Amino acid sequence: MSCGTAGRERVPGRVLALLGLLWVCPAHGQPRFDLKGYDPKSCRVDADGRVFVQIRDQFMAVPVAQFGLAEPEHPDSPRKPTMAGDASEPKGCPGNPVQTTSYLPRLHIAPRTQAPGPAPDLGWSVGRVELIYTVPRPVQGRPGVIWLGEDINLGFLDRVCARATIRERLPDGMEACRIKQVDPKVRVEDWAATYTVPLDVYATPLGNRFVIDCGPGLYSDRISHCTVAYSLNENVGVFYTFHPFGPGSHLALERVIDFDRQMRSVVGGYVSDGRRWLGKQ
Repeated sequence: MSCGTAGRERVPGRVLALLGLLWVCPAHGQPRFDLKGYDPKSCRVDADGRVFVQIRDQFMAVPVAQFGLAEPEHPDSPRKPTMAGDASEPKGCPGNPVQTTSYLPRLHIAPRTQAPGPAPDLGWSVGRVELIYTVPRPVQGRPGVIWLGEDINLGFLDRVCARATIRERLPDGMEACRIKQVDPKVRVEDWAATYTVPLDVYATPLGNRFVIDCGPGLYSDRISHCTVAYSLNENVGVFYTFHPFGPGSHLALERVIDFDRQMRSVVGGYVSDGRRWLGKQ
């Protein structure tokens, strides 16, 4: 895969690394958006403490405190946004949004119940959450069209469960498929595994199975992590990683669905707020 095609559809690095397809592209030569120079009050219409982000045709209004990192548009992108930015407005304003194919929000998601004491509950921390421009396409054996990153995660589910040493339903309702490692002394938390739930319990927004893919060595060596990747809608996918076991683990498996549900709610708020602001333009 060339750097040109890599910019057209981002596939999670964790997924690509497992497949031996990881690539490194040179910098695009375009500066990232610098939030320090942005003043919401300088927009033609006061942006009310928000910065505006556009992942191709998906328009979002993000509170300044939650703005993270937006990669510049790749110069070879074959499809440009239908709404071009108005250069007469500062970058980040409603009329001139930050245009990107990969956006990492700084999410503020707290657990529903806080542990007693002054220390914050770190149970919701993940490596990162990335919103990615996607190009769903037909895939043999899958109904309709699907984003490549989600298809790969679903494929891991199929392959791991086909070879699983253990298949079990966990107390929280998750279905686990685990592959025992060669060394018999390796604890079960270090086995490669996939986790999912029945579709009628929890599914992706487009109706596919919600899958957590975990590599080997999670507990003892921490050489791997768990990955979630799926389409939020026809244009945007979400990708995040986390460690569920061992010292410093920040998101237990039994809490992933609640985290994911709240993450969707936050991002959905960006989108609905963005629609409201588009109506003011």
